[in-house]
Amino acid sequence: MNNLPVLTPGQTADLDGVAVNYTSNVKDPEDVTLILIHGFGASLESWHGVHPALSAQFPVVRLDLKGHGFSSKPKHDKYSLDEQARLVTAFINKLGLKRVVLVGHSFGGGVALLTFLQRQDRRASFDIAGLILIGSAG
Repeated sequence: MNNLPVLTPGQTADLDGVAVNYTSNVKDPEDVTLILIHGFGASLESWHGVHPALSAQFPVVRLDLKGHGFSSKPKHDKYSLDEQARLVTAFINKLGLKRVVLVGHSFGGGVALLTFLQRQDRRASFDIAGLILIGSAG
């Protein structure tokens, strides 16, 4: 039996011409929300093993980073940790979330860490209540 998820697009947030694919069970943007950030070459579906348990207990948002999954893949754009962290900050601002816990795996851990470290420079309209890095790179 194959337990791999069927890949289907979720919702889309437009961030300066970049369409960011994501899933969300958030009902109240004031609630502390888990933001799941996947690794390089992966997609939001890489969280399929833990997503059901997490989303049963917490508001959870999974996103496809730029160039991954169903998000835009601009040919002449930047895909660095810094650029992806900018995207994550803009994404959280766009959703209007107020308090988040960033959860990053591999490359996503580097993105989460930079998002945390540079949040004040990026004029983030949210607080980071926690940072969880799993096999982090970057």
